[in-house]
Amino acid sequence: AKPLVQLLFLGYSPMVFAYGQTGAGKTFTMGGDLSQRDVDFSKGIYALTANDIFIHLNKP
Repeated sequence: AKPLVQLLFLGYSPMVFAYGQTGAGKTFTMGGDLSQRDVDFSKGIYALTANDIFIHLNKP
């Protein structure tokens, strides 16, 4: 996710596009393990990207 965040702050509009067969892991890759009652987004691309954005915003 870090290269995409770097592009974002350089003025580009990066995009992640997931496609493939049913059951191939697209949802897990993007959002993390959604099968749990307490959803843990900490391992999906969405959460990793958000974390990288906040780290970048907090840099001096």
